[in-house]
Amino acid sequence: MRKLRPIRLIVIGLLLLVGGIVYDVLFAGIPYQDVPQELLNRYALHRKISSILCLAGFSTFLAGAIWSAFCLLHRKRDAPTSG
Repeated sequence: MRKLRPIRLIVIGLLLLVGGIVYDVLFAGIPYQDVPQELLNRYALHRKISSILCLAGFSTFLAGAIWSAFCLLHRKRDAPTSG
């Protein structure tokens, strides 16, 4: 099995984040004024799904960015010095 690289986590996180925003725009949108309770419940459900996708995307992106920074610092520390 191939190694999971930090850049993949960053890309997956960004895709989830964009997917959550697109889901919010397409399915939740802006609620109408004076709507029935059923539509408000549906709006709240889609809004919650969108929030979960955005939070998962941001968390994954942040984990990938931290892992990438850690790998970069680790590589610089272990690099042989020429001199």
